[in-house]
Amino acid sequence: MRKASLRALQALWFSLFLPGMAIFGLFKPRKPRPEQRLYESVLSAARNPAFYDEGGADDTVDGRFEILALHMAIAYRRLNALDEAFAQAFFDAFVKDMDVNLRELGVGDARFGKKMKHIVQSLYGRIQAYGAALGDADEEAVRAVLTRNGSDVIGAAGLDGFPRYALAADREIGAAPIEAFSSAGLPWPDAAGACVKA
Repeated sequence: MRKASLRALQALWFSLFLPGMAIFGLFKPRKPRPEQRLYESVLSAARNPAFYDEGGADDTVDGRFEILALHMAIAYRRLNALDEAFAQAFFDAFVKDMDVNLRELGVGDARFGKKMKHIVQSLYGRIQAYGAALGDADEEAVRAVLTRNGSDVIGAAGLDGFPRYALAADREIGAAPIEAFSSAGLPWPDAAGACVKA
């Protein structure tokens, strides 16, 4: 009898209070933080099929990493000038994503730390190298960084066109206000035209 009464009370509680909680947003999923939204938008830009079709980048883990690193460097360069803490949180969002991906790929504990360190250092090195080349608005310097790091996973069309794309993106995003980063609305250029010869 007591168990039946308890179940009845539980049913009454769920029927009365759960709808109200949904209305007041108590059980709604949390919105992603600004740095996570920004990272996801940059990741989406780097996944544009044009980089892999017209540009000839390998649609593999290594190929996707090189295209993502280029976009991360462009976004980070401007954001770091606007808000260093936001830029660090943006970088950390990448690290968290790589952490999740490595675990999903089944990388064991024995190799996990070493693999993560290599990925983080690789991205940071590219951000620094691209940042210097973009700061000088030097297409050949951008191409040299791209070739040094990605010539084995990026085709000739990409090695030719991606540096022009990077400079165009740097000009557009270099003028973007902080609101464009916090709203994840960065003005990336047309990727389909990235491999058109000048």
